[in-house]
Amino acid sequence: MEGNFTFTGDFNTPAVAAVFTVEMILALIANGVVLSITLYQRKSWKQSSTIFFTSLILAHLVLNLLCLPFTIIALAAGEWIFGSTDEEKRWTCIFSAFILWFGAYVITITLAAISFDRFLFIVKPHLHKRFMRPWVALTLTIAIWTLSVSVFGSLQFIGIGHYSYDDELGYCTLIDVDVASFVPLL
Repeated sequence: MEGNFTFTGDFNTPAVAAVFTVEMILALIANGVVLSITLYQRKSWKQSSTIFFTSLILAHLVLNLLCLPFTIIALAAGEWIFGSTDEEKRWTCIFSAFILWFGAYVITITLAAISFDRFLFIVKPHLHKRFMRPWVALTLTIAIWTLSVSVFGSLQFIGIGHYSYDDELGYCTLIDVDVASFVPLL
């Protein structure tokens, strides 16, 4: 329902918010340590897998810094409190939901790219050495991020669903998804 930003679900939202807070802190520490080690070792940037794993870490950091704080605060408060008017709440909700789905899509496609990279490395090492150069991995990574922005930026405009507050879950997400239309995008 439009304009309803109050939680109506039946679980303990402060407890879930506390668990998400612990998860966010641990994820920031772990991803920060791994990213700093990766950036420190410049020789590893010549490997395609390093570029893909760095993209995966950055996607997790985007989710942790731009989506999870909104979710934690909304769950702790029991309602969406970002914005003083319904219009402001709706746009902050759209932003949070977009980042959630954008990040999930980047992570999913990046994991597929890592799987393909590792497959080539193990099964066809000569092809891997010949084709999986750092510039190829970087080009694929840029394409993954760009594709994710364009796909999830346009979902509500092509009628697959819309970003809104889910009062049963207590956070903003993509709702009213026509699954039959969504599957070909994956």
